[in-house]
Amino acid sequence: MQSLRDWFWPTLKIKKDNPMTDAQWPGDNAKPVVRISVLGSVPETIIQYICWGLEEEGIPAEIQKVSKGPTLLLAKQAADASKLNVGICVNGDAKKIVLHHRDLPGDTPLFVLTDKDFHITRLRTLGTNAARLVKGEPLVFENEENQQDESQKSVWLKKETSEKNGTWTQDQLDAVVTRIVAQIMDSESRGDT
Repeated sequence: MQSLRDWFWPTLKIKKDNPMTDAQWPGDNAKPVVRISVLGSVPETIIQYICWGLEEEGIPAEIQKVSKGPTLLLAKQAADASKLNVGICVNGDAKKIVLHHRDLPGDTPLFVLTDKDFHITRLRTLGTNAARLVKGEPLVFENEENQQDESQKSVWLKKETSEKNGTWTQDQLDAVVTRIVAQIMDSESRGDT
């Protein structure tokens, strides 16, 4: 039986902790993917929204969990290791996300999001901008996004709230519904109905 990731994220590959130095990628640079380093405890929805933005633009991603390293350095090393020249680091401990490009200086990333920016739209836009950077298309900026209600809490805060009171957040419900619809569509395309 396929796992959710197999049918939900067909272009996504997740690598376990790297036995080499945490800030280096294995030698499979031949794959044209945006590299995403994940450091610390990160809710799956954070990665999911970023990957949705990438996939909507047709750009594959590869995720590698790492156990240590500065966020800027990990993002820069992910970009340097990517055939597509773009890398992202999601730091769960610092609650920070960095988008970097190979041609930028190490201490000058293209985008930095902090936990107050972790809304569905901004995370998805970060993925979209990573993909557009790869394709050389114009980037999407905040004033062009569909603005979320200012009272909307970050994904991390929603996750913590749902764990405390045992209820589902709107983001969690959206993710479940999306998975169900994707599974139905996948089974219909295979003729399983």
